[in-house]
Amino acid sequence: MYLQHRLTTTDQRILKLLVLVSVLVFGYVLLYMGWNVQGDYSAHIGFAMRISEQGVFDAPHVLYHILVIALARLVPFLGMIVSGFIVCLVFYVATPIVLFRLIRPDFNGVGWRPSIAAFLTTIMLVVASHVNIFTLSEHNLYRGYIPINAYHNPTMLALKPFALLSFAFVVGVLLKKIPYSRSNMAAGIILVTLCMLAKPNYIICLAPAVFIVACYKLMKREPLPWRLLIGISIPVVMIMILQYVMAFGNDSTGIAFSPLSWFTEPGATILLKLILSALLPIWVLAVYWRTAVRNLGLIVCWLTFAIGMGQAYLLTETGERAGHGNFLWSAQITLFLLLAYSVVFLIKQKPRGWKRWGSAAILALHLMSGVVFLFVPLTTSYLYQWW
Repeated sequence: MYLQHRLTTTDQRILKLLVLVSVLVFGYVLLYMGWNVQGDYSAHIGFAMRISEQGVFDAPHVLYHILVIALARLVPFLGMIVSGFIVCLVFYVATPIVLFRLIRPDFNGVGWRPSIAAFLTTIMLVVASHVNIFTLSEHNLYRGYIPINAYHNPTMLALKPFALLSFAFVVGVLLKKIPYSRSNMAAGIILVTLCMLAKPNYIICLAPAVFIVACYKLMKREPLPWRLLIGISIPVVMIMILQYVMAFGNDSTGIAFSPLSWFTEPGATILLKLILSALLPIWVLAVYWRTAVRNLGLIVCWLTFAIGMGQAYLLTETGERAGHGNFLWSAQITLFLLLAYSVVFLIKQKPRGWKRWGSAAILALHLMSGVVFLFVPLTTSYLYQWW
């Protein structure tokens, strides 16, 4: 994955179509959420109001809230609520745009065919989710799984495009495709800073994964772009400390080691739902093991997902933040990146025979489950009855 720098005329037309589809589909989701006061939207708009009116910061990740306040002040007649949903819609559109720009170079050639292929792949990735159709009859589409695309939290929407760009940038640095320069350093610092301010869950997984890769390369005596890595790491550490103090800097909150505190099913069921959540990445890793373990991007994705799973399955918050389940977001965002990269990796392998049919079947399961997860709750009066 690397960002496409030049858009052909065809790519520009496809991007306009992508924006239109995103606005129609996810605009409908937002209207439903707003009308029925579902998800975390009302809480985060409330946080934005408290910041604007009282200067009180309820959360250490403030990018979404600052953007809502800025839009509401720039266009006063919108108000905070409408501004909050407009900002969400902007991020709903930004994620597929970034995805398209990242995966389009992997579809070689010019013209309609590669552009449409990248378009369809992008749509699939922003809709696909954990394989939940086997528990549809139980009205359980969420509980116990690791959702790849969740729609009820605005700060997760803000995180996704920056997580994608941060991943692409860091892997490009590790592969020495992004050389050291002042402009590249500035771009990297801005990216990771925005990623942390949107929601820290991805960077707190990516940073240790990069550290592991760097240590391995150091043991192998492979050269590393230390100036870029260290330069990017400094703001990450500073912001991480600041956010930790804001979230847990008093006696009433903390982080506790509490295995499976957010998963109430038997161990076998938890393992099965984990496999169903990451079915395609597991398939890709198993089928293309020899190639996969030499692909740095895939290695980083799997390391970040492993760290995200560790946080989700082993850690919990205590005190005032107990019951928030914020470490679950780490597993969700890292699985989103892992699925996206696994799909791109799979396409580049050009599978044939049983590998092609097996991959197509598993992708279909993820896509069908994503459609169910997106639309079935929206046809009911209460979203959470499906959780």
